[in-house]
Amino acid sequence: MGEIKSAWEIAQEKIKNISVDKESLEEQENVVSGKKLVSRFLDDPESVSPAEELKALSGRKRTQVKRGMIETFLANLALPLSEVAKTRNDRAIKGLLSLAPGVKPLQHLLGQIAQFFADYEGERGRVEEAVTAQYAPRLKQKAEALAKQLGTRVELHAMQDPEYVALLRKNLAAFDDRYGQALREAKREIERLAQQAP
Repeated sequence: MGEIKSAWEIAQEKIKNISVDKESLEEQENVVSGKKLVSRFLDDPESVSPAEELKALSGRKRTQVKRGMIETFLANLALPLSEVAKTRNDRAIKGLLSLAPGVKPLQHLLGQIAQFFADYEGERGRVEEAVTAQYAPRLKQKAEALAKQLGTRVELHAMQDPEYVALLRKNLAAFDDRYGQALREAKREIERLAQQAP
């Protein structure tokens, strides 16, 4: 009959061959440190300078912290659906530029991204207008039918009509998907250029 082992002994046997990779742990801590630094910058750009913080580091630590910074800046570049997103985009672009001040292709690409966001807002407004214009005869038809049924003039607003709302959402989702794909591609190139910067 075999020896009966306690739960503690069984657990000890299972973990005795597990080793902690100090380099991986240190790398992860450095990446997280870069992400936290950028989060503070995005909340209050006057509180910290990512470029200055990065200058104080060297070697692998600098590379790892920088990677965390770039990942966080890129994660905060998003389609400008709100004022908060616009502010975050502006700050993320400013932060990325500060990490690679002499990299002309990156400066050019980030300038294009700023224009891309402005174009997106204008085009999105035009999509809404086009859907509204396309749906206007249907809405008028519904208002006339309802007025006939109630015996009084009825004014319907498009946003109160579930059919219109569904049509608008469908069109905006397709539009956002196209722009989102272009943004994802641009982010990959931004990351490549920012990582190359000294």
